[in-house]
Formats: sequence, structure tokens, C-alpha cells
Amino acid sequence: MLAWPMTADQFVNARLLVDELHAAVPVSWGGLKAAPGADQVARVLDEAVNGRRWGDVATRAKELADEAAAAAARQGGDSWRELEELARELRELRSEPRQQVVLRGVDSCVSGGVSSLNSEATL
Repeated sequence: MLAWPMTADQFVNARLLVDELHAAVPVSWGGLKAAPGADQVARVLDEAVNGRRWGDVATRAKELADEAAAAAARQGGDSWRELEELARELRELRSEPRQQVVLRGVDSCVSGGVSSLNSEATL
């Protein structure tokens, strides 16, 4: 992950990622007034990708991503709660009374041919 804070709280977030969590590589600390040149961005990116200076950052970022994914998937985590909510909503839909819809004289294409549909469908 590359950190390039430009305004407001991005500087605090970038410091947290770079200095505390060791999960990001700083591109520039100059904000909007001092954008780095293309050569500086290329150098930092090369160092991050090739691991010369920041090799442990990729490992640390992966560790944090794995921890977050495990926390979300375990019972009570975000993913678990969302799946439980979906199941609850589906159970509620199943228990609601179904409406009967009558389709009359509707022409529809079926397998390359045309047929007339005069039947009732339960939704």
C-alpha cells in the first residue's frame, strides 16, 4: 500500500499506516502543495514492489488483511452478521402470503416459436 496524504485527516491515517502498523510505504508528505514528481513516485513504487527497502511492508499488509478477513468471517463478525440478516429476510419473504397473478392473452417467445400464454401464476 502506498501512502500519499493530501489533506485533512489523511496525514494522521498515513502516519498510522506507515509508522505504527508498518503496512504502507510513504510516497510524499507534502500534501497538495508539494506533489512528488513522476520519478519520485516511480522510485518509491519500485522500492515497494521489489522489496529493497520496504519488503516487510507487503508481508505486514497481508497479515492485517488476513486478520480482518478472519474477524469478519468468524461468528459475530461483519460477514457473519450480513449472512444472518440475509437468511432472516429470506425466511420472512417465504412466510409472507403469496399473491396470485393472472396472465391472460400474453404472447411470448418460447424456444424460437411463439405461443400464447393463458394461465395463472403464483408469485
